[in-house]
Amino acid sequence: MLANLKIQQINFMINIEQAKSILVPHDFTPVGDAALYHANLFAKKLNKSVVLLHVIENHDQKEEAMQKLEAIASTNKKATWIDTGYTTSTGSFIEQIGIAADILNAAFVIMGTHGIKGMQKITGSLALKVITKSHTPYIVVQKSPPLPTYNNIIVPINYEPESKQPVFHIMNIAKCFNATCHIVYPMHKDEHISKKIANNVSYCINLLIENNIHYKSVCMEGKSSDFHELYLDYADKNKADLITLITEQNISLVEFILQPAEQYIIANDFKIPVMCIHPDYIATKYGSVFAS
Repeated sequence: MLANLKIQQINFMINIEQAKSILVPHDFTPVGDAALYHANLFAKKLNKSVVLLHVIENHDQKEEAMQKLEAIASTNKKATWIDTGYTTSTGSFIEQIGIAADILNAAFVIMGTHGIKGMQKITGSLALKVITKSHTPYIVVQKSPPLPTYNNIIVPINYEPESKQPVFHIMNIAKCFNATCHIVYPMHKDEHISKKIANNVSYCINLLIENNIHYKSVCMEGKSSDFHELYLDYADKNKADLITLITEQNISLVEFILQPAEQYIIANDFKIPVMCIHPDYIATKYGSVFAS
């Protein structure tokens, strides 16, 4: 098993090494500035450039947007010595951010969110809509980090095979910041489901040990249906700097209405950054290390 773990880790690390930049959508608000602050932390650790993106509705807005982006990029480069580029894209920002991430070969997107307001409570948060249109991992933030580091990363694990996949995405982050990964999982009355959870947790712990990453394993005592609330409370009490979240692509309006948990985690009241990762169902289906 350990040989397989190493292979999977190497594949992911190569992808990170090949990525050229960290993409930061910026709407010229303090939330955009907060996203840039987070991006700077990662850029320094991973030796990446930062690219600012502002999505415009029509070409007439381009000149003004470029002037604003140039000012922000120039200030950031002078303050941090990080290579900071900028660009605009015309169209719907829900689609254009993901397209830009692919074109720029971004390691991930760091995006600010203003939370869930008004009709977003019914139709789904704008941040989640953007994320579900892209293949690139997103880190969604609501404010600047209190400290220039990431010390504690929360990784929720459940009975589904793909719930293990976020561990691969955060290993580089954990190593760069010397962070502790908190593997949190729910209690479950069903013996069969409980065994699946235990197997997934064991797998993640073995992977972290193999890669010399600090970890804690914590069972969330309480109803399994309250798992989201339980680990968010745990994250707050343990001063978490990042939470991982498996997100689905192409979520319909009905799913937004009936299954709002993802959007409320992303816009959590504790304002903890959330790394959103799309599951690889193909790997799960065809028997990779994620399959059991």
